[in-house]
Amino acid sequence: MASGVDNLISKLASTRVEEETRDKEVSFVGLALTLDTEEDAADIVKAINNCKGMTTLRLDGNTIGIPAAKAIAKALETQPDFKIALWKDMFTRRDKLEIPQALNHLSNGIMVANARLVVLDLSDNAFGPRGLVGIQKLLESPCCYTLEELQLNNNGLGISGAKLLSESICNCIENSRKNGTPMKLKKFICGRNRLENEGAQAVSKFLKQFGTLEYVAMTQNGIYHPGIQHLSEAFSSNPGLKVVNLEDNSLTEEGAKFIANCLSDLPKLEILNLDDCLVRTAGAIAIASALETSCPDLRELRLGYNEIGLEGGEVVADATANKEKLELVNLNGNSFGEEGCDYIGSRFSELGRLEILGSLSQDDGEEDDDEEEDDDEEEEGEKSDEDDKEDVSANIDPAIGGDSKTLLKKNKINDYKQSMSTAPENFFSFFPKHPDSAALTALGESNLDFLLVLPKEPTHRDYINLFFRISLAVDPDDNESKTVACKYADTFLAKAYSMCEPNATNFNDMFLVCIGLLKDEDKQTTKDLNISGTLLVLEHAVRQPYFHASTRHLLQFFLGRPLQYVTVSDKAKHVLMQTLYQL
Repeated sequence: MASGVDNLISKLASTRVEEETRDKEVSFVGLALTLDTEEDAADIVKAINNCKGMTTLRLDGNTIGIPAAKAIAKALETQPDFKIALWKDMFTRRDKLEIPQALNHLSNGIMVANARLVVLDLSDNAFGPRGLVGIQKLLESPCCYTLEELQLNNNGLGISGAKLLSESICNCIENSRKNGTPMKLKKFICGRNRLENEGAQAVSKFLKQFGTLEYVAMTQNGIYHPGIQHLSEAFSSNPGLKVVNLEDNSLTEEGAKFIANCLSDLPKLEILNLDDCLVRTAGAIAIASALETSCPDLRELRLGYNEIGLEGGEVVADATANKEKLELVNLNGNSFGEEGCDYIGSRFSELGRLEILGSLSQDDGEEDDDEEEDDDEEEEGEKSDEDDKEDVSANIDPAIGGDSKTLLKKNKINDYKQSMSTAPENFFSFFPKHPDSAALTALGESNLDFLLVLPKEPTHRDYINLFFRISLAVDPDDNESKTVACKYADTFLAKAYSMCEPNATNFNDMFLVCIGLLKDEDKQTTKDLNISGTLLVLEHAVRQPYFHASTRHLLQFFLGRPLQYVTVSDKAKHVLMQTLYQL
């Protein structure tokens, strides 16, 4: 088991542009160090000084104050080969006035060394526009003429921060061209920054000038179609784009049409992610129609949760006919209706492409004729209320005062409670092997201590396994079972963390294997186990103080890739990923 996990962590801890840099990395990733003084940073300074020709410095997941940053910067002054700065989540609990000064020191260290950066990742540092001031000089200096990857995800830049960033990058582009070494950025990530339309326009100004971009991700930025228009023009100026990710922005039909218009300029596009972008039926038709004659290398098309009707889904299906490299089409969470979902599946089957169609399990039902008219929302709400009343009255049994499904559940809960009161040892033996939402709810209503199921001297593995078995019992449509599971999750996971080292490496190793995201080399892995309930409970757990940042990062890493050993509903995955991006 350990070898598989170690290999993964090694990959996560060594994002590199050149293979030969592997032995030139200094990493303090995920140690949760609080570095207030120069003395606190002594180990990092020593490691940098002892690594001649250092190319990579990882400081993710620590918190660095001004004196510590100054000491680290002094060590950086002696490292002209420094290329890769992986500095995510580096200022937790730091004052916003403190962060720009710390960044300014680190920037000066790089500039004194005359290093040539290739990767700069400052994601998950909530420094806002003020923090950006601390790296402006660096971004405009020769040190960034060679920059290929710039990652500024979840920094709280806002519109003003976007404008400052644009000014600095535009200056860098101009200066690099004058120097005869034009900047050739390949990867730009700037999600969850509240850019809105003005910010998107500012960012587009420098994106348009590169012509070398291969990867752009600008998720969750509140961008509407005016901002999308500017971005689409910038995309057209970068014909080598392979990935465009605009998930969770409000493109609407108009924005989708702007994206459709630029697709003919992107012959190398492999991934187009427009999940949760309100493109609706007209937008989906525009995108699909454009794809019929463009983007021959497309591998993934994501149009989930977009209020797309059956007509739009059919056009999307037809557009896949000539896409030989297409591996996934996500149309989940749209408005096809039950029969419409069957039709979409049959249409993909007729085209010989059924294997690329993702799950449709979270479909929202058929779209109403007036669904796109904002003025009709109130009327629809009233109609829905009336329908609900009719449905309830139709299912009510006068003798029992509730519907049959509710009665059945109550009976099951009572049976389990009876079992717990008469033979608790039998219940505790049964439940972990056969997780059930009614049993979990009954447990929550009882006074029994679930810790009784653990051995006398439990390990962190025992607590994690028990958390997992409980989470499997959660029914996505049953809030009671989820509430009970979340309560137990807080107890068990916090206890498991407390039994592991501060950087949570042992916890993470066991946790990933236990929930099925990583193969257990010592046991036969259960294939296709549905962990939707687990993800719903984790959506609560990841927001709690005890939950380690390194575990959140690993969850993001795995859930962002195809799952090999387990299955999960798109909705459960979507909800957890949204929360992870917001933290």
